[in-house]
Amino acid sequence: MRRFGLMTVLVGCSLPEARWVGEHVEIAADQGLVPCGDPAGHMDAYIELVARELRVPAPTGNDRIAYYWLHREGFAERTICINDSACSLQGDVYAIAMPLDHELVHALVRGYGLPSPFFLEGLAVAYEVALPDDPRETIEIGQLLASTSIVEAIDEREDAWLPARHYPLAGAFTAFLIERHGIDAVLRVYTESRLLDGVGRVSRVFKEELGESLAAAAAAFEEGVGECSLRAYRLKRFECAAPELAWDGEQLRVYETIACDREDVVGPFAGDDIAVFRTLEVQADGVFAMSLLGDAVAGADGRWNRAILARCGGCDGYAEQTLTAADGTVEAALPAGRYSLQLLGPADSATGLGLRIDRIADRYP
Repeated sequence: MRRFGLMTVLVGCSLPEARWVGEHVEIAADQGLVPCGDPAGHMDAYIELVARELRVPAPTGNDRIAYYWLHREGFAERTICINDSACSLQGDVYAIAMPLDHELVHALVRGYGLPSPFFLEGLAVAYEVALPDDPRETIEIGQLLASTSIVEAIDEREDAWLPARHYPLAGAFTAFLIERHGIDAVLRVYTESRLLDGVGRVSRVFKEELGESLAAAAAAFEEGVGECSLRAYRLKRFECAAPELAWDGEQLRVYETIACDREDVVGPFAGDDIAVFRTLEVQADGVFAMSLLGDAVAGADGRWNRAILARCGGCDGYAEQTLTAADGTVEAALPAGRYSLQLLGPADSATGLGLRIDRIADRYP
């Protein structure tokens, strides 16, 4: 709690007091901003999981991450963020959305220093839990590479920082490197590069720490991109560690009430969405008929019941399917593997959601 008072003095404007306190995070919110579910519980679970992988201790006690959830109006005047939506400074987070796991990653790795902005943001994008309906999720990385290269994106800056349009490419390439070389090697690149490094020095760090040049790593990445989206590359560590749904691999029937007062929902993110996270195991390749029963018009701002099924792992063998209550039955091939499942609904009203998955064939005719 001590740090909330300290940061209020440093910023110089009134900030709210902590209202939800967990083991690793303290959350303060402006009047009228109300989270769903157990916000500290979600962030604690996320921080524990990601901190362990990033080789840092999960902060506790006076070192807890202080998370300020603020209204957009006046955000710039009340914080020292260089943008009008979110930032992390000295282990504290200021954001107009909740949760925003991207900034929690920045808070966790601040002890590693300030690397090249491409990898600073790339690491956070690779590990963050994607916001529902983030338009970047379904953009094919190959489309981004058609207009810019890894080298060009690393070199491009806006006031010394990475332009937001390069975040998806940075996240995908960083996740690719983690799968290719392991997190320890990538963290060495992270700590050995510097904020103002150009491509030449970044390439030397790659050679020293990864055993290959930046050009070689970028070529391998570009060769395997195919039609994969950002969601394919995201590491999905939190999503793929969610409770597993038991089924026989042939028929799945799930009914959930998606409501703000339910303890295991997460939200409202950057809008009015709330989510329940689950996983399921597809035991063998096959073709499946899938449908979602729910409200197709519920909630404000066009929010409605939908489900996002995404295969855990990277681009190789990736598959995903988004279902809405208005879709009817959809048939799709799903390769064997573990899948994350997000069940989504509006935050302002309780909705009932039913998911059906039936195996109909081993392969398409």
